[in-house]
Amino acid sequence: MSPPPDGRGFHDIGYHYVILSDGTIQTGRPENEEGAHCEHHNIDSIGICLVGKIEFTLLALESLRVLTRAILLKNNLKFESVFCHYEFDTAKIQGKTCPNLPGCLVRAYIKNEEDNHASAS
Repeated sequence: MSPPPDGRGFHDIGYHYVILSDGTIQTGRPENEEGAHCEHHNIDSIGICLVGKIEFTLLALESLRVLTRAILLKNNLKFESVFCHYEFDTAKIQGKTCPNLPGCLVRAYIKNEEDNHASAS
């Protein structure tokens, strides 16, 4: 949040949530406030930052699943509404690859858990 050259001068964190490697979910911006996490998609999305680069802990992934499911349920959305940063053209132009997990795997993980809960009911 520091001004250049030390920082980028943002007034707040760009993401609505940050998930640490120990699974802790930290709140960033309020969900009703536009994020600053993906150019041209901030107004209609909720940004979740999964801390890491290539490897993520099971605790972090489980927190991602739980948080994402809660957001989807609250907003009456399906797992197809989940996108990884790199799946947007603006992120591709910037060379962003996060979260370095295929979006289809992230969605499948959420869907499989959804199916498991439905069959257990």
